[in-house]
Amino acid sequence: MFAEGKSVFRSRRLEPPETWNNPSIGKLMDIALSARSQVNKLVPGNTWEMAATVKTNSDEFGKLKIFQPEEVSTDSQLTELLQVSEVRLISDESASELLVEVLPSKGKFCERCRRYTSSEEGRPCQRCERVLQTLRAAVR
Repeated sequence: MFAEGKSVFRSRRLEPPETWNNPSIGKLMDIALSARSQVNKLVPGNTWEMAATVKTNSDEFGKLKIFQPEEVSTDSQLTELLQVSEVRLISDESASELLVEVLPSKGKFCERCRRYTSSEEGRPCQRCERVLQTLRAAVR
């Protein structure tokens, strides 16, 4: 496949197509990754054990709502980006910058997704329960 002595790691760098360049998406990701950076600084261990509250001004709040339309979620894109079990998203006009607070999640450990999002010990969380119901219906 590769010439002698060459590998995929030594081949030329592939450049993404120019059509993929979208600065507005980059700005959205910068805001979310700024929150992720704060989570990393606040939590030295397993961030999935934590619940995060994100407070920000209305401009950034509106942008983050793209990742999480609801105020509180355990399965939004924002929870994935921050790698926490729950996110509470709050608009705060007095906030001059994005602020993240983290506390241990009140949820119980879900053995399927390995997050602290279940309402009851030993049971799947709501998200996993929906997935399992879909799978059960598919095999009938």
